[in-house]
Amino acid sequence: KELVKYINYNLTSGELSLDSLSKQFLISKCHLNRIFKQATGSTVWDYILIKRMLLARQMLRAGKLAHETCQDCGFRDYSAFYRLYKKRFHVAPHEDHEKA
Repeated sequence: KELVKYINYNLTSGELSLDSLSKQFLISKCHLNRIFKQATGSTVWDYILIKRMLLARQMLRAGKLAHETCQDCGFRDYSAFYRLYKKRFHVAPHEDHEKA
């Protein structure tokens, strides 16, 4: 519960990684991922990506530009963001922006 709260609070930070979370919560990466998956049905990283993608879609549909949304949602690389977005929502980020 605390981990989910921490992730949601720091979702836009580019520093959310299994390494940083295991240090923050003083638990091994393997154990952290295992208990998270038991509780949520998802790995830590998949949860972070899904939450960031949903936030990005919200921002794009509110009129924010794709490259700004990418950075604001904690992604460092636009091309990776683009591919992930297109795979997840079956449209390019700019197409959701145009729906705004």
